[in-house]
Amino acid sequence: MKLTIGERDKFLQLLRSPDIVTLGTTILLSLMQITLSLTVSGFTLGFFLKVILFGAPLSHGLYMLSLEFANNLCFGSELLDRAGAVLGNFATGIPYAELVRYFDAEHRAFYNSKIYRDPDQPSRFEKEYVQGAGLKITYLCAYPAIYLYRLMFRHSISFNRFLMFNVIWQTLFNTILWYSYGTMTLVYLICSTYVGMCPLHPFAAHLLMQHTRLDRSLRKSDTYSYYGIVNPFTFNAGFHRERHQEPKVPWSRLPMVKRLRGSSDEKHKVYYTSTLQAIHDFVFTPKLTLGDTTPKLALGNTTSKLALGKNAPL
Repeated sequence: MKLTIGERDKFLQLLRSPDIVTLGTTILLSLMQITLSLTVSGFTLGFFLKVILFGAPLSHGLYMLSLEFANNLCFGSELLDRAGAVLGNFATGIPYAELVRYFDAEHRAFYNSKIYRDPDQPSRFEKEYVQGAGLKITYLCAYPAIYLYRLMFRHSISFNRFLMFNVIWQTLFNTILWYSYGTMTLVYLICSTYVGMCPLHPFAAHLLMQHTRLDRSLRKSDTYSYYGIVNPFTFNAGFHRERHQEPKVPWSRLPMVKRLRGSSDEKHKVYYTSTLQAIHDFVFTPKLTLGDTTPKLALGNTTSKLALGKNAPL
């Protein structure tokens, strides 16, 4: 059934509401990750397999859910969502909840800007010098550190009470876990978080793909989505175009946004279907570089729209 523009907008409005299922999912993933951390005893083959096959996907899932809390899409309350994000941090070993909130706000505010303040946008140095398979692999392995570098050096982040709360509670939890179960439990959690944010892992590949054209069949665009079999396990992380179009829609409803708005995406081919193919092509195709993410004009009043909670496409 074909909907009119008015009918489509009414459906979209219904989708723009918090989804408490994010809290239950966060608790479930955290319990699974902490339970797995108690089963490791040293740097064995089993340790690395657990990190790659289970730990990284679980940690990546917790990161994606932290984006939901960062946009107040679980409770609809800034205070409660901030607390939920801190809770979701426990099983990652790293207090990043408040940084994710800041990162996402800056990404939306400076998205597609010429002044290189978008923390999700490669720097001029990255675009110019990340060349060749070896350097590209090294770059993808260092991606979490590069993300942090972009955020810390492009912006002045104040150590406010929320960030302090995040750090204190994470430190307390880490101390209890270390004292009760040993160092390897923390090592497992931190390694899982790091690997889960490296785009060499197929669950995290969308971090590289979402604003980079790595497939020459794609139309030149600023934002790309991924529609493939990994999405259900990454809480619809691949629906990045839809996330920008409807920032007030929770992860669980992003496929519905695609169905309502998806005709233009299908027409112009602005999506990936294989994370492994995208990683392979980026690493082994010399002409594919980060330079494809050339910024255009800044969006001017995006920051004010974000502050006011508007649902304008970003």
